[in-house]
Amino acid sequence: MKKETIFLIVLIVAVGLVIGRALYEKNNPLVLTGKKAVIIAIASTGKDISSPVSYLFGRAPFYIICDRAKRTYKAVPNKFMDAQHAAGLRSAQMIAGLNVDAVLGNNVGFEPFRVFSQARIEVYTDLKGTVWQALNDFPDGLTKLTEQNVPSHFGITGSKTPVACNSFDAQANVGRIVQGKYYMCFDCSYRVSEKSAGAIVPTQCPKCGGVMHEVTAVTAPLNSAAVKPKVKVL
Repeated sequence: MKKETIFLIVLIVAVGLVIGRALYEKNNPLVLTGKKAVIIAIASTGKDISSPVSYLFGRAPFYIICDRAKRTYKAVPNKFMDAQHAAGLRSAQMIAGLNVDAVLGNNVGFEPFRVFSQARIEVYTDLKGTVWQALNDFPDGLTKLTEQNVPSHFGITGSKTPVACNSFDAQANVGRIVQGKYYMCFDCSYRVSEKSAGAIVPTQCPKCGGVMHEVTAVTAPLNSAAVKPKVKVL
């Protein structure tokens, strides 16, 4: 057999192996877990690693994306922070699209946890202090979630039971302005304002018969969506 023929066969085999490996890695992406995780997303109240971690995940004002290999980070604004519905789901889909290895956040509901599970992204909770502290506590100092740790709609009221305005958790709304309150049915999304309700506080939804929850309406004073992510060194 001629040398040219042998060389051609070897070349074809090598190209085939490269293509096969590329297809395998595409269909079976490398999963970096625990201490090996490189890209980590942390729910934050601010744009810096010195910012306090967010009380909520889906309605966190920012997500700090840390690259532990390059020792850099960037702040990604959460454009779904004030969404009327599915804030957790949409925020989780956005984070999963950034190809992170792990997510660090307090109070993670069913939908975001489902998104991360399907994407094979680990979720850790029990964050305290600042983003920098959470990053240093990862993974052994945090709790790895195996399921959601709060009920659905937790980001709206802080619980599944009616929440009075004077007992609303202010920490969940760091950097926001309270705009008053309204009553909402979580089953059919029917709502009525405090002004419309008057002196009569509704307890049952007139549309579907579900429980009406008292909700404090909040809004962000700054346009976080206009903030562009900027890579910084840790």
